[in-house]
Amino acid sequence: MTHIQTDRRRFLAWTGAAGAGVLLGACSDAGTIVAPTSALEARKDPADARVTVCGPNLPAALGSNTDILKFALFIELLEAEFYKAAVGSGVLRGKVLEVSTNVRDHEICHVTYLQNALGGAACEQDITFDFSAVLRNENKFLDAAETFEQTGVGAYLGALPLISDKDIRSAAGTIFTIEARHTAAFRAMNKRKDPAPVAFEVPLSAAVVRGRISPFVVEGL
Repeated sequence: MTHIQTDRRRFLAWTGAAGAGVLLGACSDAGTIVAPTSALEARKDPADARVTVCGPNLPAALGSNTDILKFALFIELLEAEFYKAAVGSGVLRGKVLEVSTNVRDHEICHVTYLQNALGGAACEQDITFDFSAVLRNENKFLDAAETFEQTGVGAYLGALPLISDKDIRSAAGTIFTIEARHTAAFRAMNKRKDPAPVAFEVPLSAAVVRGRISPFVVEGL
């Protein structure tokens, strides 16, 4: 596999003031959010809730900043495509649909952000997700949404100490906080007694994260 070094200047251009302005313009109006590139346009089969996108290889170990960014992008692609499929499924209603639409838009912004950080390493292979088992009804969706968001929180927390570049680490931290808010929102809608049940979050290793998401990845893991 070709190792592609992260272009730090490209990443800083998107984490600095100029990049923040571009992202704010792209992500502030939910009605204008679209998938960031044609490579991410889903080839969907409504019959089985599968979706195929172009994404990075999922690193087995987080040995570099590039590996960590690829790892984060893979997770964000899964989440973005999950919420896109869920919002369009007709299964969600009311507040659940409203919140899920907002979360979908956040995840698309995260994908855009990480794509621009990775450049050419963002699209290396076809990845096919299958969400059919968890889009049969709203309760199954809420269970899956809570699991995905909690996994994302643990993944970011586990990766943050491994990031050697302080600017990348800071940017990852901003996404981490949003994923934590998503988790609390879905726990509340899923009728958990406490949307934030612990005082300290548990970091997850790359291997644990891979195990949690693998049932939903048909191709490209």
